[in-house]
Amino acid sequence: MNTQSLLHDLAEALASEEGRADPQGVFQSWAELAAGRISPETRYRLAEPGEPLTQRQHTALAMAVAKGEVSSGKLAAACGVSREAARLSLVGLAAKGLLRATGMGRGRRYIAG
Repeated sequence: MNTQSLLHDLAEALASEEGRADPQGVFQSWAELAAGRISPETRYRLAEPGEPLTQRQHTALAMAVAKGEVSSGKLAAACGVSREAARLSLVGLAAKGLLRATGMGRGRRYIAG
């Protein structure tokens, strides 16, 4: 991941609803990523289970129910955000137990669970 891409994704993550709710968590996890202490798959501090859903998360749930599954790429296209911003929303839903992740890497999909 190059510096320009990292900074672009960081700015987008901070501008998202999740980033505005927890900018310190976003900065901390991105610093860990930049230092090489964690991987891109584990960099985001998961939301607490009781936090309300964002609009993007509502969209992801609707897609998972309607189509049986949702990927970060499909959610990104539907919401007009980066794949990383979409992935963060999906990871948050999985942490809340509303979606279940299957597969790995670019083949990862989330199903209603």
